Amino acid sequence: MKISIIFLLGGLGLSAWAQAPAASGAGSRLRDMIEEGRPVKIACFGDSVTGVYYHTGTRRAWCDLLGLALRRIYPQARLEMINAGVSGNDTGDGLKRMERDVLRHSPQLAIIMFGLNDARSQSPATYRKNLGTMVRRVRDAGAEAMLMTPNAVGPDDPLRPPRIVAEYAQIMRDVGSDLAVPVVDAYATFAVIQGADPATWRRLMSDTIHPNMRGHRIFAEETAQAISGRFVSLAELPALKPGLPFVLARL
Repeated sequence: MKISIIFLLGGLGLSAWAQAPAASGAGSRLRDMIEEGRPVKIACFGDSVTGVYYHTGTRRAWCDLLGLALRRIYPQARLEMINAGVSGNDTGDGLKRMERDVLRHSPQLAIIMFGLNDARSQSPATYRKNLGTMVRRVRDAGAEAMLMTPNAVGPDDPLRPPRIVAEYAQIMRDVGSDLAVPVVDAYATFAVIQGADPATWRRLMSDTIHPNMRGHRIFAEETAQAISGRFVSLAELPALKPGLPFVLARL
């Protein structure tokens, strides 16, 4: 089944219309917990597209925005968002740190988004196997798993040709289908925007592979919809607190 999705890209003054596969939602148990205001931990597990880096201003990324989106849908939600994104990681690296960075927190949901580094470092068979192992570890820990395909990339990175990234996105879809795991198809969304209006796609990107904050809004909006079954716009975001106290506290 396909659905029509209208993305209102805040700050661009533009709208992009896309035909993208509908993501099957998270389990009703998780939604009930969020809706009832019970404590819920959500771990966002991936590489530099998930982690908080300069591409989005070093302050927040789609993991934090997902928490914001869910709180707008469920005002009573008690969420703890765990960002487990590390730059340069592929699924092999992720497996090595999965216990420390994800499972020890005992999340109710783990969202797995790897692929851009695997496309240059792991064979398709290894990528498929590693994703399956991640899903099984999440389930064995009593949590729900969700997959997110990597975003579409530009044509200028010889290490990640678009056709290879597309292949790895399809592998993730196949793993989701085989293991009955919901898949948020970020690749399809970014690819449709890129094909329809390259200028709009470039405004979603920090470089040829990393989305900027506008792109991360799309990640969060789509994931929130996959979890809740409801769309919420992140065109308007609350202002961040002053940067200097934040830096001093981190130090």
